[in-house]
Amino acid sequence: MRLTSISIRRPVATLVLMATVVVLGIYGYFRLPTDFLPEITYPMIKVYVYWRGATPEEINDNIADPIERVMSTVDDLDYLESSSIEGLYTLLVNFEYGTDVDVAYQDVVAKMGLAGRKLPPDVDPPIMFKADPSQLPVVQLIIMSDGRDLVKLRTWVENVLQDQFLAVKGVSGTEIVGGLAREIRVHLDAERFTAYDLTLNQVIKRLQEENIERLAGRV
Repeated sequence: MRLTSISIRRPVATLVLMATVVVLGIYGYFRLPTDFLPEITYPMIKVYVYWRGATPEEINDNIADPIERVMSTVDDLDYLESSSIEGLYTLLVNFEYGTDVDVAYQDVVAKMGLAGRKLPPDVDPPIMFKADPSQLPVVQLIIMSDGRDLVKLRTWVENVLQDQFLAVKGVSGTEIVGGLAREIRVHLDAERFTAYDLTLNQVIKRLQEENIERLAGRV
């Protein structure tokens, strides 16, 4: 009531005070810094492990289990989030807020070094990086086809569709997940294999020697 009575007795001072507050509010609004993509630090480390041709069940048993058992002991861990799809294992290591991301990254690298000894020998080296909002994909596409199998579909995406996207102005990169990479399987005849007195290592070495790419110069 006292504030109301003062405002009634001194209307000019009240109007001046209100005008000052409005002007300061408008000034502060336009001076407020804004950023379309502000720098935000998430206490999260992402881990990708590629195992070409492996099924989700194989990845879950041979990659997810050993990695998550080791990673669950990292300091300041909040929770783990993982997924297993055809040929790819993804792990999100979420730390408690306030954790130094650089220290957390080094801890994850050290733990992956321990877990790597238990992984299958033919998996690709793990890819680890800190979470960064600027690295999030702008567009995600699911490609399906009734006329192509998984091998032909992935080959078409890699050799045709990916190049078209990379040619678009402003596109910095693409990533292909899923499908099946083309491979050639060599089935050996056991009887002829023995007759020629060959060993499996000799055949593997010979195939590796024939599968060489060399520069042929310019035409």
